[in-house]
Amino acid sequence: IIFVRAHSVLPEKDSLYELALRQLAANYPENIYTGEVMYHLTDYHLGLGNKYVAGKDDRYRLEKKRAVEICDEAIRKFPDTQGQNMCSNLHMDC
Repeated sequence: IIFVRAHSVLPEKDSLYELALRQLAANYPENIYTGEVMYHLTDYHLGLGNKYVAGKDDRYRLEKKRAVEICDEAIRKFPDTQGQNMCSNLHMDC
């Protein structure tokens, strides 16, 4: 999925990427690798949140909050996994 997003020329590639990650997480809620999927979803929302400029456009205003929520859920649901470690490290950037 990451490769496809990086090399896609479709204008909606970001929304398709997010949708694919959400579907993976929903389809495999108990799989330990879902923590890694949630990490990538967190990273996606964090990237959107970094685009927010106060007073200019509120479109990305709550994206970092959403990133923290996804990250916290992954840490809680998948302890002692690679996804939990990845999210814990990324949580410091949120």
